[in-house]
Amino acid sequence: MSYEQVKEIVKDSGLGYLATVDGSEPRVRPVMPAIFHDGVILAATSKDSPKVLQAQKNNNFEICFVDKKLSQVRFRGKITITSDIKKKAWLANAVPMLRAYFPTDDDPNFIIMELKPEKILLINVGEAEYTEVTA
Repeated sequence: MSYEQVKEIVKDSGLGYLATVDGSEPRVRPVMPAIFHDGVILAATSKDSPKVLQAQKNNNFEICFVDKKLSQVRFRGKITITSDIKKKAWLANAVPMLRAYFPTDDDPNFIIMELKPEKILLINVGEAEYTEVTA
């Protein structure tokens, strides 16, 4: 299993399902992220989104991607919130649909959730167990 396959699954899936923690309860929602050059996953959101407050209180996350062949990849790690304009521009270029929500990079509502993986797990159809993959 290679990290290249992980990147292909993320690209093919289009959406990731991001789980954060709200008190003691998990919260899952679809996001349109992209893998940044250093292996960090960037996801755009509004600064007033509940997931931002959840990440500030408990920065653990898991995000799951499923491609068209039903291969799955799960990333687990820590979230950092940033408004870095270069990362916003990069993500908006990587995921053009974001412009419908955030027309400009300097939009004060437009922030980035940096999902820094500590563990990456991959499973393909027909396999019984996840395999850990290194970036």
